[in-house]
Amino acid sequence: MREQAEDLRREADRLLAAATTVSWQSTSADRMRARVEDRHREIRATADQVDDAAAALDAHAAEVERLVALIAAIERKVRSMISGALDRIRSAGNALIEGVKDLAHGRNPLDDLLAGFNPPPVGHKAWLDVPDQIPGVGE
Repeated sequence: MREQAEDLRREADRLLAAATTVSWQSTSADRMRARVEDRHREIRATADQVDDAAAALDAHAAEVERLVALIAAIERKVRSMISGALDRIRSAGNALIEGVKDLAHGRNPLDDLLAGFNPPPVGHKAWLDVPDQIPGVGE
């Protein structure tokens, strides 16, 4: 888009130069030059708007990249927490089977929450809501 804005500016300048170098002298020529100058300003203003649009697209792309990275970080943390919870639940279950400790006393409510958590698809924006659902994710 920035290249298009520069192309517009070059074309506007070329048209203005062509109109101002015409040797034709008359009221009509003066009016033609005035109209070309008006169009020159309008085309350059359009080029500025195209630059603004390019900057807005850059900002949007940066925000999308930031959110994608945030989603990935949340996803990694939750998957790690789930893995840890499942390991602790398995250990507690094995300990019960072996008669070492009572499963009911060794269970952490967060482990149960994590063990039953149904994660959103990889990279999905729903990951942004997960820190509100699972304590410790946003820390």
